[in-house]
Amino acid sequence: MIANPCGVTDAAPVGIVEKIISCLLLVPFSLLSADSALRAQNLGADNRKRATAYLYDAVKTAALFGLSVFFLRQVMALHFVGLFASDEAVIASGGPYLKGYIFDTIFEGIHFSFSSYFCAAKKHLFFFSQSHCHRLCEDSFRLFGILGFSRWVL
Repeated sequence: MIANPCGVTDAAPVGIVEKIISCLLLVPFSLLSADSALRAQNLGADNRKRATAYLYDAVKTAALFGLSVFFLRQVMALHFVGLFASDEAVIASGGPYLKGYIFDTIFEGIHFSFSSYFCAAKKHLFFFSQSHCHRLCEDSFRLFGILGFSRWVL
């Protein structure tokens, strides 16, 4: 909404990057779905040791995926934006936005892992607090991406 008045060359990269981020978040969402069921079953069976082991495995997997996506996108940001657009101005302005916003993928999967654990463990206050803090951090990453984008545009 904020980028639309700036014109197509500035608004298109925002939509493209949001679609790239949405596609990338399918992996952490899938990890959340599979992992939360395993944790809930083990916590229901009062097997906290195994549920905690699933948590650590999920955090390691999510962090590894997030880091690999982060480094790949930092190097090839323009190529990935170019998959969705052919206009050189759109590609050139989308790269900095993607580089700034992609940092969130490192923490998104970790957040999902902990939130499903807290939810399954009936620690709703922890779940609420962690989700609220994550939302603030996610907005900060989005702002960081917009600032990188605006630096390019201005």
